[in-house]
Amino acid sequence: AIYGEIGRVFSKIHKVKLDSSFYGFGVFFKNTKDGFYNWHSFILSIHDYIDSIKFLFKNGTINFEQKEIILSLEEMIINHHFSKVLNHGDLGPDHIFLENNNVVGVIDPGNSFAGPAEYDLAYFAVYVNEYQFKYALDEYDEVLNIEYIYIYMIVISVHKAAEAQKIFNYEKAEYFIVVINNIVRKISTLLEIKKQCIKIN
Repeated sequence: AIYGEIGRVFSKIHKVKLDSSFYGFGVFFKNTKDGFYNWHSFILSIHDYIDSIKFLFKNGTINFEQKEIILSLEEMIINHHFSKVLNHGDLGPDHIFLENNNVVGVIDPGNSFAGPAEYDLAYFAVYVNEYQFKYALDEYDEVLNIEYIYIYMIVISVHKAAEAQKIFNYEKAEYFIVVINNIVRKISTLLEIKKQCIKIN
């Protein structure tokens, strides 16, 4: 019930359309001096997932096949066409207040920005298990592309895993490596299905 309510909270946040915006923390209007005109540039600025995945590969944390799959996702991010909506940007379980098993508040919107709803949900998804996330999605009433949720989960996780390894926080790094492994398998399956569909057509 709690995770279903969180899904409804995400729906409310993402109903705030920001079509005139460009990208950056707290950047919502074109007359703002700071920010990015390009979504991919903004993502690279906050996650630097390309260098992060190369770091993880160099340190033997991931294998060559995983590296190639993850790097191949860059083109999909560049070509992601979406409606710009308000993203909380940092909505994990630690930023949600509960009272009597009801969500009564959401804190820390300092990292809010315009972007795709899939990114915001991906950020939440890396901190909960698959079943908890499914409960949230069941109550989410906007249109989503699940494939892009997976892609952004990888982008977020490779950066967090690399940063954790750099400060020798191996427990935290391992948590995100497990997320990466699970999602890479899902992505691989989706890519294989796409190949089969292209062959049939």
